[in-house]
Amino acid sequence: MIIRWTPRALKTNLRIIDYLNNNWTKKEVNKFVHQTNKIIEEIKQNPYMFQVFCEKRNIRKGFLNRLVSLYYRVNNEKGEVELLVFWQNRQDPENLKIG
Repeated sequence: MIIRWTPRALKTNLRIIDYLNNNWTKKEVNKFVHQTNKIIEEIKQNPYMFQVFCEKRNIRKGFLNRLVSLYYRVNNEKGEVELLVFWQNRQDPENLKIG
C-alpha cells in the first residue's frame, strides 16, 4: 500500500509537533515522530489493523498514543492509505469533521 498524506493530515501533524516543541522536551518530540512513523509503517503493511470509525466512508481510527489518534481511509482500488487527520484526543469530539 502507498501512504498518501492529505493537506489536513500534514497540517494537524505539524500542529501537534509545534505544540510539543513549545511545551515539552526534544525527547518528547522525537518520541512522537518515531511513534508516528512506526504506526504509519504498520498501517502500510496491514491497513485493517485498527477499528472501523465510519464503515460507509471506509475510515479507520488508529491510536498513536493515549493523546493522539490518526484517522485514515483505505482505498484498495488505488492501493493506497489516505491519512486524513491527526486528532488530539483531549479536544471535543463534536468538532471532529472528517471528509
